[in-house]
Amino acid sequence: MTWLHRAMRTRTQVHTPSAAQEQRDRGLAAAIGVMAALQLGCQMLLWVTFYGYSQLNQTVWLAALALLAPLMGLWLLWKGGQPALSTRAGRLCCLPLLLCLWLDMALLLCAMAGYIDHLIPEYPYWIGVVLPALACLLTVGLSGQNGVPYGCQVLCLLILPLFLLSTVLLGAPANQSRLYPIWGAGIGTIGLGALGGCGCLWGVGQGFLTRTKQKSPLWVLLPFGALFLWALWYGMVRPWSPGDNLATGAKLTALNRNSPNVFVFELSGILWTLLLPLSCAGCLYTGRRIMAGVWPQWPGIAAPLALAVSAAAVVCLRQDRLLVDLGSLLPWRALISAICGAALCVLTVRERRAS
Repeated sequence: MTWLHRAMRTRTQVHTPSAAQEQRDRGLAAAIGVMAALQLGCQMLLWVTFYGYSQLNQTVWLAALALLAPLMGLWLLWKGGQPALSTRAGRLCCLPLLLCLWLDMALLLCAMAGYIDHLIPEYPYWIGVVLPALACLLTVGLSGQNGVPYGCQVLCLLILPLFLLSTVLLGAPANQSRLYPIWGAGIGTIGLGALGGCGCLWGVGQGFLTRTKQKSPLWVLLPFGALFLWALWYGMVRPWSPGDNLATGAKLTALNRNSPNVFVFELSGILWTLLLPLSCAGCLYTGRRIMAGVWPQWPGIAAPLALAVSAAAVVCLRQDRLLVDLGSLLPWRALISAICGAALCVLTVRERRAS
């Protein structure tokens, strides 16, 4: 409870409207940073679960470690271009991120549908797609202008212990000898695996979609730490063999099945129940924020509605091949994010030279 006592000691009275607005901006920036961290961490965990471990087995943690360099590179790129976000040209540079958000939505809805189908196989598959998409859409529509990031900020305190339950506190028979040989099939294979995982890092840009400057990269390093721990645990526990053809929901719960404690097993399953819908709602909120920055006259629900409906339709139509199709498309999200960040950096340099 140290953070609570510190917050109570640092409360200050606000005497002017400008000071009050500054505090609100800082609070919103912190909430958006937490929301972006949750989305970033969720995409990282999904990459390990659906792609990284299947390709690299016990060396997936090395590929996850290699992702630190492009992660910090994207963070520096977006941090350098953040001043340009206050201009219309800078906000236009963020429009390509809508494609990244659509790919995120498709992957999240596919994961949620597979998870629901695994828990309740009697329900038709499309119900597990439509109902979560509708629930997230209603959440974004009814939660006010910035309700989603504030909600993520509160629920983050619950997701962190659930993540620990799903890894180090799971009580699974982890064995360090399962990580050998360290290089597995070779450095080249690990490098290709890391290259395929770069796409999950694109969400660094989401944390900068506010005019308040982000002073610390801690909100980026925290989900990276979760990625590394998740990948390391997969290598030591080995939840399934490389040749096993598990369904989507079975892969999401595969790590939990190694726990001998039923109570911990059930609690760790709640992680996906909270993380996937929160990330989905965060995608819809970010889409609305991007569209509002470019065309403020458009209805606020237009972008979330388009993202949710189109992604849900594709997941329902391509349920058998969607994960395979996304496997070839998801890595391109990093390139799109890098291009947008580079364009913002160019605009920032031009503005500084002009002034």
